[in-house]
Amino acid sequence: MATKLDKSNYISYHSALEYRGLNNQVFNEVVYSGHKRINDFEFEYVAYHFVQSKCDLQIETNYDGVKVTSIERTMIDCIDQIDLAGGIEEIYRAFDSIHNINEDKLIETLKFYNKKVLYQRAGYILETFKNNLGISNATLDYIHSQIGSSKCYLNSSKKVSNTTLNKKWNVCVPNYILTILSKGSDDNEF
Repeated sequence: MATKLDKSNYISYHSALEYRGLNNQVFNEVVYSGHKRINDFEFEYVAYHFVQSKCDLQIETNYDGVKVTSIERTMIDCIDQIDLAGGIEEIYRAFDSIHNINEDKLIETLKFYNKKVLYQRAGYILETFKNNLGISNATLDYIHSQIGSSKCYLNSSKKVSNTTLNKKWNVCVPNYILTILSKGSDDNEF
């Protein structure tokens, strides 16, 4: 529906995770992106939320004609706009289901956005799922070379209480996330 309003529109963020079956939660909302601003609307009890984007990278047209961001771009978009991904826990559960991604596509997307805080958050999360995702040390080293010296918060730009600083990535991680990770197996299963 959303992609039919304007042919340049595509499914993004949590909706792209849902489209690929990588979601833990099901929302009655479709998040889609494109260049031309469209007001949010509701159709058949589903809310359609538009997020304007200047990024034209890695938009795939699938067998059914639906345009959706690549898994790698979806990952970076979700890390960048955690609220549009259903929250940090949803990201962690989705990323736990993803295997062997294309590192070049991840880097391409990170370079496009070129935000130090995004490199920090992405580095921390990608390292957490390094084995599942098939992330090389070279890719993590490159991401690390792009981070800033200021600390950031994993799940928002606002200070969150009860965090632990990951000194490598300079990211304050909520303690409840560390608890979730510690309860999983060595492969970060939840």
